[in-house]
Amino acid sequence: MVWQAAFICDGCGSMSVGFVSSRASSAEIRSAFEGPGVTWIPESQGVGKEYPAVPPDIASCASEAVQCSSIGANRAAVLLARTTIEAT
Repeated sequence: MVWQAAFICDGCGSMSVGFVSSRASSAEIRSAFEGPGVTWIPESQGVGKEYPAVPPDIASCASEAVQCSSIGANRAAVLLARTTIEAT
């Protein structure tokens, strides 16, 4: 069974959602969220993308734009996407 629960992020104070696969009962599920195997949304570091065929300076901006977008930092993602386009 996949359990999900809402939490408050220690870093920013915003809501995070945790997902964990466990056979624990509803009374025991709290300990499952304290151990390994929890998937968090948004991810704390974000998820970038590799661009091997692009020059490193441009690729790093593009990857960071994707990373910002994955954690909901939309303004930062747009600014980095613009920087990527201008650098291209």
